[in-house]
Amino acid sequence: MPPSSRRAGSMSHLARALAMAALVLASAGAGAAESEVIASGRDLVLTRERLAQELAVLPPAVLDQLANDPQAALTFINSLAKLHGFAAEAERSGVADKPEVKAAVATARARVLGDALRQHQLEIIQEPDFEALARERYQTDKDGYRKPEQVRVRHILLKLPADAPESQVAERRTQLEAIAARVRGGESFDALAREFSEDEGSAGLGGELPAFGRGRMVPPFEAAAFALREPGQLSEVVQSQYGLHLIQCVEYLPGGRMSFEEAKKGIIAKLRVDYRHDYLAAWERDLMAAIDMQVSPDQLRVLMADAKERLAQQSAAAADSTAGH
Repeated sequence: MPPSSRRAGSMSHLARALAMAALVLASAGAGAAESEVIASGRDLVLTRERLAQELAVLPPAVLDQLANDPQAALTFINSLAKLHGFAAEAERSGVADKPEVKAAVATARARVLGDALRQHQLEIIQEPDFEALARERYQTDKDGYRKPEQVRVRHILLKLPADAPESQVAERRTQLEAIAARVRGGESFDALAREFSEDEGSAGLGGELPAFGRGRMVPPFEAAAFALREPGQLSEVVQSQYGLHLIQCVEYLPGGRMSFEEAKKGIIAKLRVDYRHDYLAAWERDLMAAIDMQVSPDQLRVLMADAKERLAQQSAAAADSTAGH
């Protein structure tokens, strides 16, 4: 991913994090504690302690950018100042007193508190011995834990256009067969791939590709790769839609039943996710039972009627706006 894409992704995380940060700031009150001041303005004093509260709720990707990019850190502070400044202006202008605004603020606050409460429940959960449970699950279904057949290879690609004449194909094949002869003569496949391969993705890695299973590569390449078994073994020259390939086996990884050690990590991860999901579901059921919310059919019909009236108002406003243009 190019740096600009990484930055755009991180800043989108930053924007989402700032929404939560605004609520945290608002709940912290107007009086900042006496400490080292990082930034200040008419409506906001950002102390080191206060910013530490903000950092505590940010995801690792955003923290990494704030730690290493001065522009990102400045943008973060300016964005907080903007959010807080807008909120202060909403208070001064009376916008914050509008019933619909108060309702939206209350709902946003409830969502943040609800998420914090769920996270707290996960932090205090008493988890079982997942490794023992994983071993038990593995023992009851050993054949259910299997790894696919895979192979790791290097290759040298000489590209050919789809409509290449036979004379060009023959010329390139002769060139690749000469390279194969040099490998069989003891020269390094890695070095020759770096020099001759036209696969931009792997040439700089000595032609090496990540391990892959069946169904991942074009059929001629796959068939030749999976026919290799011994490290260093070479294929014949193979033609695909991309051109001509010379393939060398790095490692053949037979499929079959996984050992417990191979399967353990995945089993434990699944057990942990399921346990936490079930724990939260049971906790939420108990909490909702304690809340004991009562809604009568008549009250439900009132809500539905209000929603219908609101929808009609919005439709009428949209029609008036369209007609005005």
